Amino acid sequence: MNYIGKCCYHSTVDKLLALGEAEWERTMASRFKRVSPFPLRPEQSWAWRNCYAALASAFHELPAEYGKLQIIFEYVLPQRRPDDTAPPVDDTGIRADAVLLSKDTVLILEFKDRDALYPGCERQARKYARRLRRWHTGSAGMRRKTAIVLTQSPPLREKRYRLTACSPDELASVIGDTFPLPLKRMPAVGVWDWMAAPWTVAEKYKRPKKEEVTV
Repeated sequence: MNYIGKCCYHSTVDKLLALGEAEWERTMASRFKRVSPFPLRPEQSWAWRNCYAALASAFHELPAEYGKLQIIFEYVLPQRRPDDTAPPVDDTGIRADAVLLSKDTVLILEFKDRDALYPGCERQARKYARRLRRWHTGSAGMRRKTAIVLTQSPPLREKRYRLTACSPDELASVIGDTFPLPLKRMPAVGVWDWMAAPWTVAEKYKRPKKEEVTV
């Protein structure tokens, strides 16, 4: 099964909050097979609850217009380079926890149930960001941002190269700064187009072709 470009849930933020946490989690669980060849584990459900709590709190702090942002959960990005010439194998992909979209900006959010940033977490978030920047045709020309939300952290907002680490109580300010008002809204059909956009290595990131040797 091809998982790339699929997700567990997407809607506007307004619709997500109106749905409620319990119904959202049931929907996520019922669709999990779309994004993973493995069964849903209890720790994944726990992580979803922490993710929902942080997002709901953040959007309740933000002006109502932010409810028009599009949000995607468990969006599947490719693990392998699109131009990989190795023997074909099933690419089950890697999943971004949440993606926020406007017409001109994409913000990847990675949630970690930790109180501090650690190298593996940072590498994972940067891997997602590189794939959008280098391979995803739907993100070409958009502003692309990445943030790690440490759900057990004391107040924190730390900017690193092309990456922000924050605690849940700083998430609203990160979203507000990433999507300044007035929002350029992305229509629902635009989300489908964005998720289904082809994955191909951008010209500047292509590997140089080997020169043919003539005898």
